[in-house]
Amino acid sequence: MSVPVELLPNSLQEMINVIGLPNTWKIVEKFGGVRLWVPGKFTPSNSLSPVIGHDAARALIERFHNEELSVPRCVEAIRAVRDAAICEAMANGETAASQARHYGLTERAIFKIKARQQAAFNEAQIALL
Repeated sequence: MSVPVELLPNSLQEMINVIGLPNTWKIVEKFGGVRLWVPGKFTPSNSLSPVIGHDAARALIERFHNEELSVPRCVEAIRAVRDAAICEAMANGETAASQARHYGLTERAIFKIKARQQAAFNEAQIALL
């Protein structure tokens, strides 16, 4: 999953610098919307290792030990990723109905997403002129 970093809150930027975007995204998926207590020292049985692995957990604990991090839900970024995936799937021959079923949306919502993406693309093209 490709996440547009510019859509992520600034509060995640340091976490991305410490453990990388893929591991930060795993933290958001698991703990988004709640506070995450980072333990004071690394132990193999810590709560972070099952989510991001021992090496990333060790790095995160080293940087944020004994801190409580507020993990944002990143709704805008998640929506942008979903919308891009829908448009890519449709460009590859998937139907609006199949995408609606896959994402739990209506066909009308899928068509609106596709239209928004196309309008944004057209605006970007015009801006280049």
